[in-house]
Amino acid sequence: MTRRFLPGGIAIGLLYMTRGEGILLLPAMWLVIWIREWTDGKGTFRSTAGACLRIGAGCAAIVLAWSAYAYWTFGRLTPNTLAAKQAHRLFLPHETAFLDAWPLWLRETYAGWSAPTGIPQFYQGLYWLMAAIGVYVMARPKGPWLGFLLFMAAFLAGYSMLGVIAFTWYAVPLTFVLALWVALGAGTLLEGIRRRMAPRSAAFAAVSVLLAALILVPPGLTIAARAPARWADPRGVTYHLVSDWLRENTKPGSSVSFAEIGHIGYFTENRIIDLGGLATPDLIPYMANMDTIGAFKKYRPDYHVWIEGDFLWSSIVKDPYFESHYEEAVHIYGAGSRPSVFIYARKDSATDGAKGPG
Repeated sequence: MTRRFLPGGIAIGLLYMTRGEGILLLPAMWLVIWIREWTDGKGTFRSTAGACLRIGAGCAAIVLAWSAYAYWTFGRLTPNTLAAKQAHRLFLPHETAFLDAWPLWLRETYAGWSAPTGIPQFYQGLYWLMAAIGVYVMARPKGPWLGFLLFMAAFLAGYSMLGVIAFTWYAVPLTFVLALWVALGAGTLLEGIRRRMAPRSAAFAAVSVLLAALILVPPGLTIAARAPARWADPRGVTYHLVSDWLRENTKPGSSVSFAEIGHIGYFTENRIIDLGGLATPDLIPYMANMDTIGAFKKYRPDYHVWIEGDFLWSSIVKDPYFESHYEEAVHIYGAGSRPSVFIYARKDSATDGAKGPG
């Protein structure tokens, strides 16, 4: 581990801005610093505390700057994701919990890499062998990788205790660490082989190429096979059509309610009412109480987007209040898992900004 504590703290702050759980790396690195300083036998309380303060200061410089901007722009110092995650669990009680899902993700990652080989048992054994070596290397107090292991432990413990839903993107940090385990295991194995062979010999080169091919080719084939289907969000085609219609047929600043807000929030100039609560925090209590129509009526948006057949939000479009105050503006035929989407306009605003059903 280098002693560039201030830049390291800045990197952690930037990671926090990418994903809120990135902040877990800060206490992980504080613990690494204490372990490293005291196992070396050279650390003093002053030097160790100073290192922790420097890495904390680097992180704080980014986090405080972002928090000031967030408060000025959104009225909040911290991200709204934690409360929203907990509300989603209440709103979707039958969805798989993170606590139940992450052991499956651990197994399925290496199983997925092994699938194209025709001998998956062999490859899964190989990956777990490399991973076991990698965990040993990562756990060494004097090694440079301990922070990643502590981060993974904090991530798994934190999300499990919060009881959040197991959205698939929560597996990304796990996948990264699993890949790092295999890489460290393979590198350690090659280093052991190198010590017993001439490092520039043809035999060592052949062993290195063979091991690299054994480890890298199967996941490469898996990624290549899945790329055509997963390179882009299959919902994106439909949501682009929705965004195009809103941009062309509504006034900038008119409000639109929806639960999957990413595309329309990015590609339109509308004010987004996030029924999921992430971007509209005061709707979280409604989510927790499964009061979808109450959340909707709080804002009475100018437009509402509904995916046909989406039972979670169908209570809004079937409610008498909605039926008396809103009318269909356009029916958009999309693709993938979102083949049919309706956009509704509030009747007293249907002629105020909308150019027509298109």
